[in-house]
Amino acid sequence: MAQCAAKTKDGTLCQVPTREGQKYCHIHRRERFFSITLSTSAIGLFLLGVLGFVANITGVLGYIGINPPYKFNSTATAVNFETPTLTVSPTPSFTPVPVSFPMSLVNIKIVDTGNTGQICGYSKVHSVVRDLDGSLHVFYVTSSEPTIVFESISNDSGATWTTGEQIAGFVVEGKSLGLTCAAALDPNGNIHLFFDLTASDIGYTIWSPTSGWKRPVIRGQGLPDVGNFAVNLATGPDNQVHAVWSSKKLWYTFFDGKGWSPELEVAPGGWHPDIFIDSNNVRHVVFNDASFIPDKSGDGSSFVTVNYTYSSDGEHWSAAKMVPPDDGKWKGDATIKVDSTGRRHITYIEWAQLEGDIYYTFSDDGEAWAQPEKLNIDPGVVTGNDGNESAAMLLDQNDNLYVIWQSLQVNNIPGGRLVLRWLNKSTQQWSEPVEVAKIGGGIGNQPSMPYQVFGWKDRNNFVLDVVWTNDGKIYYGQIKFQAVP
Repeated sequence: MAQCAAKTKDGTLCQVPTREGQKYCHIHRRERFFSITLSTSAIGLFLLGVLGFVANITGVLGYIGINPPYKFNSTATAVNFETPTLTVSPTPSFTPVPVSFPMSLVNIKIVDTGNTGQICGYSKVHSVVRDLDGSLHVFYVTSSEPTIVFESISNDSGATWTTGEQIAGFVVEGKSLGLTCAAALDPNGNIHLFFDLTASDIGYTIWSPTSGWKRPVIRGQGLPDVGNFAVNLATGPDNQVHAVWSSKKLWYTFFDGKGWSPELEVAPGGWHPDIFIDSNNVRHVVFNDASFIPDKSGDGSSFVTVNYTYSSDGEHWSAAKMVPPDDGKWKGDATIKVDSTGRRHITYIEWAQLEGDIYYTFSDDGEAWAQPEKLNIDPGVVTGNDGNESAAMLLDQNDNLYVIWQSLQVNNIPGGRLVLRWLNKSTQQWSEPVEVAKIGGGIGNQPSMPYQVFGWKDRNNFVLDVVWTNDGKIYYGQIKFQAVP
């Protein structure tokens, strides 16, 4: 969903982009604060250990039972989908193994899901989830109902898919505004979904294996006359839920098991953020450091580049630092993952004559970064004009990193392709580029992978789940890997 300059209700220019060429960005700001209850009682270690799990469950259930009053702007109201109360599943156990196994490709299987529309999150945003039972969930919108989120499920490893059903969204009077969404699984097996329109607040809902989908509520707002865009979602080891989004500034909120934080400022200016929560519950965010869309025509000269920041508590953020090099070329579309050793993996796209080139870099401390390495061999990585078309990335249980992006040609043969490369942790070697699928090309055909795969315990085998849209149809790709002997 491409971005463009937006206008306020009286016709003057906004300072941030909106989706799909929409010209309406007026919303009413409502200040909302949610208390964050932190336990500081000096309870003995044994008693604290006994009560910790109970407190976490009680907090989640307490939240689910709360339906605070909320109000959308004048153009949008929430669709009401009621389901029973959430039940929290047991946290899966993990056995840490200090050895990382390199993986080799076994095969790629492509399936037409039978659903038509457009996945509502792509690239760094996640439209597909693999739950703890191995079922796959894909989220999308349709051309006839572009403000409603649909869900299709596969219970047989992607071989067959259900017809999509409505789970959340907005009812919009008189306008057809594009909707985006972000979905992620938590370690307890619940699926969290954020969704938003350009001229709306950000909606949130949750699914549990026993109770289904909960009624949507509002969990994020933007600045007056600006609106929201590029909401992204993450879950962490403490079953917290995190969201980051753009509204001229970068904003963040999280649910700590007891209540939602107020909207917290991550950076005074920026857009298209990505977020990842590491094993120590540290929040890592990358973003573009501008409150407007830069012009990438000509020679690509631009002061806009990729920035990185982090926070241990969500309230206090480090000073944002540029991810080098600082060579005066436009850089954006950044995506971040953090492995079990704390290494920050980042991919980004740099301006080039034919769209862009995709680069990879890493840092073990967030201060010093490795020399960037170009991943695309053929020229032409699709970027559009605004920096929302990043690569999709995922870490497996062995800390191997998988990257998929949309290329304009492969082996000097023109035509849209989804291209895969993976970095083996133990050897620190990248695979050769592998073609996943041929596609029509364009911004809407970007791939999406899960935020993270919880509960996968087979260290000798791994399945990479990827979804995308092509010619109005939604496809699923199952990419199988096995450990190198």
